[in-house]
Amino acid sequence: MDIENETNDSAEKAAKLNESIRIARKKISDARLISFLRDVRHEILATSLINDSLDEGESLDQIFLSTNGYGFRLSIDKETKTRYRIHFGCQVAPLAGDAGSWTVTFGDDDEVVSISAGPRMIS
Repeated sequence: MDIENETNDSAEKAAKLNESIRIARKKISDARLISFLRDVRHEILATSLINDSLDEGESLDQIFLSTNGYGFRLSIDKETKTRYRIHFGCQVAPLAGDAGSWTVTFGDDDEVVSISAGPRMIS
């Protein structure tokens, strides 16, 4: 594969990743997403890495912008007005990354009221 094809593949991967994150973020407020991420800060590498970026003052928009097809993954299923199934992870190389799933219930103040961890994946 030549460099031009690799660049095109990376750009295509990045566009697909950015679109899937955009769709997921429409289902939940930034306040709730950040509250969730803070609550699971040390559960997997991905949640530790994104919290480090948040601590450094980066916005979710800056963090989720992928330019190479690697980076954070996010998928959200809204089960009720306050309960979500959140799938979150990161891919740092072709065969390296981790991810997890959580069922999260939020209160009226957008803070996590309850959380239940589901399956996790490490590669």
